Amino acid sequence: MDKRTIPRTRAKLKKRIICRKCLNAFENKSLKIMTECPICGAKIDARIRTEQMAAYTKKHLDRVSSYQKYDKSHKQERAKATNERLRAVIFNIISGNDPKCVRCGCTDKRFLEINHKNGGGGKEMKGGLSAKFYWDIYMGRRETGDLELLCRPCNAIHALELKYGLVSLRVVCDGVSL
Repeated sequence: MDKRTIPRTRAKLKKRIICRKCLNAFENKSLKIMTECPICGAKIDARIRTEQMAAYTKKHLDRVSSYQKYDKSHKQERAKATNERLRAVIFNIISGNDPKCVRCGCTDKRFLEINHKNGGGGKEMKGGLSAKFYWDIYMGRRETGDLELLCRPCNAIHALELKYGLVSLRVVCDGVSL
C-alpha cells in the first residue's frame, strides 16, 4: 500500500500522563502528541499506542522472545522495581504529586499507607485484590476522592477513631505535632 493512500487518523491521547523520569501524574490538557512534564520538563509521548505495539510485536517476534527470556531470568528484581514505581505513582495520584501524611505531615514513603476515609478498605482488599486496587487507580478506573495518604501510626489512630469515636492520641513526625 502506498503511503499517500493510507488515511491519516487523529491519534488517541491519554487523559492522565505519568512521567517516567519523576513519576508524577498529571492530567493531559494539551491536544499535542508530545507534551512536557510540568515538574521536571521531560518530553512525554501522549499517544495511546496499543495498535503500534501490536504491529511491532508481530514484526519483531525475535526481540519479544528474547525480552521474555530476560524477564523470566530477572523476575524478582523486575517485580520489585515495578512495585516500587507503581507505589510511588499511586501516592502521587492520590496526594496530587505531594506524598505526605495528611494528619502529621510525615514524608517518609516507607511509612505511608493508603487510607479509606470512610472505612471499608478491608472489604476492597479482601481476597488478595490489592494489586487490582492499585492498577485500577493507576489506570484511572477507580476514583480517589475517598482515599488519602496516612502514615502507619495515623492510620492506626484513624481505625481506632472509626471504632471507638475520638481518641486522645497524637502523632509527632519531623518535629511537627498534630
